[in-house]
Amino acid sequence: MKFLFSLWLGLFFLILNASAQDDIVVSGRVIDNVSGEALPFASITVTAPENTEVIIGAIANDDGRFEIRGIGRGNYLLNISFIGYETIVQPLLIGELVNAYDIGRIELTPSTRQLDEVIIQAQKTLISLGAEVIPFVC
Repeated sequence: MKFLFSLWLGLFFLILNASAQDDIVVSGRVIDNVSGEALPFASITVTAPENTEVIIGAIANDDGRFEIRGIGRGNYLLNISFIGYETIVQPLLIGELVNAYDIGRIELTPSTRQLDEVIIQAQKTLISLGAEVIPFVC
């Protein structure tokens, strides 16, 4: 009887521990470091450090806040990007003791790439009306 009770108790804690991995939450807020305004719809991905394979990702909401759930314990890279801004890559260690990780404010710097000039060329269409002939030039 003791053996059966110990078996059930061990199985209960095993299931409890396995379900605790799904409760891990990584959160933060993405903002512009110049204006301090939120960057809605910024892209946040968690990748493996060895081969940069995307494990899971999220998109920031209207207030620049994001939340990633369902990540297992281990070492990862957190990639934060937004169009027109420099991408930030920072290490992320998910350990055994804590289930909620608040990254805090992530400040993205506007990209200062200088684009080449744009030249627009057009040709004017000429139509002239004469007495008997209508010349048309494209």
